[in-house]
Amino acid sequence: ARSTKGSPTASTATRERTVVYTDGAGPESFWGRQTAGWGFKSSLVAMAMTMPQLSSAQSDGHVVTDAQQPGYIGAERPTNNTGELTAIAQALEYILADRSGRPVLVRYDSLYAGNMAAGKWRPRKNKVLVSHVRRLWTRAHTHLHGRLWTSHVYGHSNHQWNDRADALASQGRGGAPT
Repeated sequence: ARSTKGSPTASTATRERTVVYTDGAGPESFWGRQTAGWGFKSSLVAMAMTMPQLSSAQSDGHVVTDAQQPGYIGAERPTNNTGELTAIAQALEYILADRSGRPVLVRYDSLYAGNMAAGKWRPRKNKVLVSHVRRLWTRAHTHLHGRLWTSHVYGHSNHQWNDRADALASQGRGGAPT
């Protein structure tokens, strides 16, 4: 392929990566109990000038706070922060299940959750949950041979995919609390 500086070659124009947007939703009362939710939106995009979306996946759920219930990963209370951390954990599980080997960019709107997941900040609360997320991060980073990155996106800024992750987290918050 012929290329000039700054122009994509045929081989770079067809490369793909996965971009995953994560979000949590703070507590609301359902069934007389507080619940929090999480959501993620994954998009497979071509690494080209226009970055068209090729395919996508998404998931949502509620934050499980009962160690005896399925899906418990260390959240002690249903808060926005535990929703944000759970969203990253669920996205990392999704990434680990993907055997494509594509590079992944995880985008979050919570600086708290992003910095906790990446090990940049030390937890004072949610220590079990943060530890779980960090173990998943390490596994995913190894799984992708170091091709796992994070990037902050401003929440509630009319970003299409972050807004979708936000809607999924709100939807997940309505799940049966445990």
